Amino acid sequence: MLSASPPRTGSKTFLFETSWRAPDRKNESALQYHFKNLSGLLAAIRRARAQEVAACRQQYLDALLLKTPQLTLRQICSVMVMPAFDLAKTSSSFKTYVQAFGHELMTADRELLEAHTRALGDSAFETAALLQKALPHLDPATYRARVEHAFRFISAAMYQHARQPSAFKGKPADVFIENLIDALEGLLKAPVSAETRAAIEK
Repeated sequence: MLSASPPRTGSKTFLFETSWRAPDRKNESALQYHFKNLSGLLAAIRRARAQEVAACRQQYLDALLLKTPQLTLRQICSVMVMPAFDLAKTSSSFKTYVQAFGHELMTADRELLEAHTRALGDSAFETAALLQKALPHLDPATYRARVEHAFRFISAAMYQHARQPSAFKGKPADVFIENLIDALEGLLKAPVSAETRAAIEK
């Protein structure tokens, strides 16, 4: 039920109504009991999808660490984006989820970003530890700012790609994800400029 999704729209209301209007009307009272309202159902959908991403990321990370215990920054960046990309590539319902919810982190406040990270489980914290180790030139505050920029950048890129006719298919999808990883690596490893240091020290 939580994975129910319409084929032609990313509307959250439509997602809710599709799930709510089950063939057995007795399900309506069950849904009301468990989720109370639209907000409750949407929160449950987000949690379920976050768990999917977390499980996929753990498998992806474990596979990389089996090959080499010292990951490159580009490999760490791939861990940040490939799980969701692979899920959208193989699951039409996950693709629809990205179309409907993918933009949320673009405008989320820091509290919501942190909640999103927590929902992604141990693999997200393990990835963060590897990432911080790979970016020794960033002080803690600058590191947090860069990671926040990265989350919003990934969210915007995935959301935009998901809404294209050929999203997550063939060569265009492969080029998209490799370019995204390149751009993410560049964003994170860029040196802190003299101008930024001066602004920090004001």
